[in-house]
Amino acid sequence: MKVSNIPNTNIIYLIENYEALLFDAYGVLLNEFGVLPGAINLIDKLNNTNKPYFILTNDASRSVPTSSNFYKSFGLEIPEEKIITAGSLIYPYFQENNLKGSKCRVIGTDDCFLYVADAGGIVSDDDFDVLIIGASPDNYTFSSIEDLVNNLFRMLDVKEKVSVVLLNPDLLYPKSTDYYGIGAGSILLWLESFVEVRYPGQSKLQITRLGKPFKEIYQEAFRRTKTMNMVMVGDQLQTDIVGANNFGIDSVLVHSGLTKNDTLTGQNIYPSYTLSSIND
Repeated sequence: MKVSNIPNTNIIYLIENYEALLFDAYGVLLNEFGVLPGAINLIDKLNNTNKPYFILTNDASRSVPTSSNFYKSFGLEIPEEKIITAGSLIYPYFQENNLKGSKCRVIGTDDCFLYVADAGGIVSDDDFDVLIIGASPDNYTFSSIEDLVNNLFRMLDVKEKVSVVLLNPDLLYPKSTDYYGIGAGSILLWLESFVEVRYPGQSKLQITRLGKPFKEIYQEAFRRTKTMNMVMVGDQLQTDIVGANNFGIDSVLVHSGLTKNDTLTGQNIYPSYTLSSIND
């Protein structure tokens, strides 16, 4: 498909033609410096008309209540029941995999620790069976990475494998229109490289990735909406668009975040539609 063949769309069309709308948060509704144009009016319109919508966010650094309050601080009146975070997926994952009571080392914010505790994990920095990578903390330093790597090596020296659960697969996220933060997914990339050097060819990490583009977060949206006539509006090809396409729902790439229109050229990933911003 040529980039020129991807149709442009607008918010009115999406509201009128889909039973439920799914939105990424960062790069679509807001960034680190504030709410993006049109976002407050859009959320108010959806709330006032009772249009089904959900926020599907890979941000695992905030709990659902914290996320709702955070959005409201920007004027986005998004209730808790409309928010599906990657972090919230850890509870069903622990239940399905009998991980309640497992010793877990957690990388992330205070809310990441709460997610793990609520799922039944026991936080333990020194001896652990499961490594939970929830977020890249603002105060995470090179020394922090060294400590984590050496702690992981000590575990792998005495265990056949260590389970790793990555809540947020994002490698990058937009802090503003031209400045990017390093996501939690990048921490796992580093760890995989270090482990391969230390234990070549041994496949010592048993990795589970939650959040977009993986199916669990879309399955939760389907469970709540009870329809496949949903559309995902996001700013990242590798997470929002790939995830929606693989799940079998339509996707909209909005150019207000990470992926700009000119970066579509040469890609083999295509959205159903493009959108300059949700203000269109």
